This record gives sequence, structure tokens and C-alpha cells, in this order.
Amino acid sequence: MTKFKTADRFTYSKIKRAALDALFDFSRDLGVVKGRPHIQVVGMVSDCYEHRFEKPVEDIMWLCALYIISGNWYEEPSKVIKQEIEGHLRKYGIDELLKDIPVDEASELRRDLEILNFIDREKFSRPQC
Repeated sequence: MTKFKTADRFTYSKIKRAALDALFDFSRDLGVVKGRPHIQVVGMVSDCYEHRFEKPVEDIMWLCALYIISGNWYEEPSKVIKQEIEGHLRKYGIDELLKDIPVDEASELRRDLEILNFIDREKFSRPQC
């Protein structure tokens, strides 16, 4: 998986690409060839990258990509992913997560999280001490 690593972390675009590549391969091999349902395909994608990231921002990038490819078609898995994303946002705050991320990349992730209703301008920003 190191081919997706840039500098000291994985970029959001490369994490999304890894998710889509895995979704494609598992959809072909399990969905089309073996007739498995989408929920199992997404489960396999999730298992491939679970606990593979070292930084909290990488985790939230992965969870966001996974939430999107899961399509929110299945209540329980979507609920679990949503809770994990919300937990990361509460624990770290969006500003802290994005502080060392290039502006364009941070804007893209922030936009996705806003579209998915995980954040707005005030929600999940860590309070100032």
C-alpha cells in the first residue's frame, strides 16, 4: 500500500482512488462472478484498509470515501461509518484534522463532509481554550 503514500501521509485523492480500485475489483470478483450482494463487496473493501492508516486525518478520509461508496443503502453499516466519522470530528475537530493539509486537498475533504452533513461552519470545530 505504500504506493499510495505521499510524504508522510496518504492524500485524499489517493485514498479515494484506492477505495474505488478495491470496489471495482471486488465488484467484479465477488459481485459479478460470484453473485455476492453490494453490502458484502463494500465490506471487503472496508476490511482491506481497516487499521492501515496512521494519522487521524487519513482515517477520516478513508471513512468518508467508504461512506460514499457504500451509498448509504444499508442502514447498519452506514450508521457505524457515520458514528466513526462523527467520533473523529468530535475528538479532533475539523480544523485540527486539516491543519497540515494543503488548501486544495483540505477544501475537497471539507466540501465532501459538508455535502454529507457531517460538518458545517461551526459544528465540530474544537472550542478554543
